[in-house]
Amino acid sequence: MVTRMLIAEVMTTYPDRGSAAEFAREIVEGGLAACVQIIPISSVYLWKGNVEEEGEHLLLIKTREEHIREIEEALRESHPYDVPQFLVNKGMEGSVDYVEWLESSTSPGE
Repeated sequence: MVTRMLIAEVMTTYPDRGSAAEFAREIVEGGLAACVQIIPISSVYLWKGNVEEEGEHLLLIKTREEHIREIEEALRESHPYDVPQFLVNKGMEGSVDYVEWLESSTSPGE
């Protein structure tokens, strides 16, 4: 059985494991995210007219929709990139148990 609460997954990348983990801990400890998965990836992208290829760490952030803007603000304050990735999947559904856990693991919005 699935249930729908206003949950979302935010995706961003960091250049190294240390800074990715630091940001993940900050938003989990602050009640903005229930879970952050950190996955090493290789990215190929266009930057200032050049094709670049770099190792990065993808963060999959599980949160309430009401925390999306707060997470974006925290990201912009601490992120080392000029233009950090910030992509959001809203209106996600999940199992009742998982959604209840996510809700209990994040603080209510203001």
